[in-house]
Amino acid sequence: MRRYLDVVLPSVLITIAEALYFIGNPQACLAVHGLNVLACIFLPLALGMDMTLFQAFSLISLIRLVGLGMPVFFSLTLYDFVPVYAAAIIGAFVVLGAGRAIKEQAKAVMDVLINTIRKMRGNLALWTVFLVVGILLGYLFSNIEYVIIRPQALVPEIDLSYLLILGFIMLFFVGFGEELMFRAILQRRMQTRVGIWGGIVLTSFLFAAMHSVYFSFVYLIYVFIVGMILGVAYYRTKSLGFVALIHGSINFFLFSFLPYGFLRFF
Repeated sequence: MRRYLDVVLPSVLITIAEALYFIGNPQACLAVHGLNVLACIFLPLALGMDMTLFQAFSLISLIRLVGLGMPVFFSLTLYDFVPVYAAAIIGAFVVLGAGRAIKEQAKAVMDVLINTIRKMRGNLALWTVFLVVGILLGYLFSNIEYVIIRPQALVPEIDLSYLLILGFIMLFFVGFGEELMFRAILQRRMQTRVGIWGGIVLTSFLFAAMHSVYFSFVYLIYVFIVGMILGVAYYRTKSLGFVALIHGSINFFLFSFLPYGFLRFF
């Protein structure tokens, strides 16, 4: 049992926490997520275990703790995503650079960005395909998702300035932030422990569990399926930008045009 403690215990705690939220008990949800963070910090220290997976799981709880615990600063709820996902992204980069000095972490991040830009310039045709396919998949998935949950728009009107803000936040904060945590960190680390498909399935399950806020079993199943598609896409392409684009596009269409009756095909 101890051999897989770093997989089983955090997964169970996160699932219990989100189940509590699903049945309408956000306070208990926060308590269990807090317990998970503490377990992920102190268990590997007390038992002399590797911290790699524990770090990844603590990030998942962090996003819920910040999201539910953050006071309201903005009348437009769209802006609430920024501090929540900014904290998660910063935490993710800290985890990726664990054991390095801050200067080394910053250099590593810059190296990744520079190499990504170079690859994009060298494979312009491939990135064009990624761009088109990513947006089209996002549009398709968003239409299916809208039929299931019928969310309210996050913009007060279909206006270019609001759409640009929404697109920026959904792509560079929500899409990039969640894919960085779930695919680039959690899935990759899970795959080293439980195999390629085990890592994809378990990550997709937790990805779905973290969408308990819509209180729909059908929606959780749908998000699991989308998570599997994103997981396979990331494994095959090794492109965080591609899956972040799909994810960001889903949320962009879901919270802008579709609630106003535009671009629906269902």
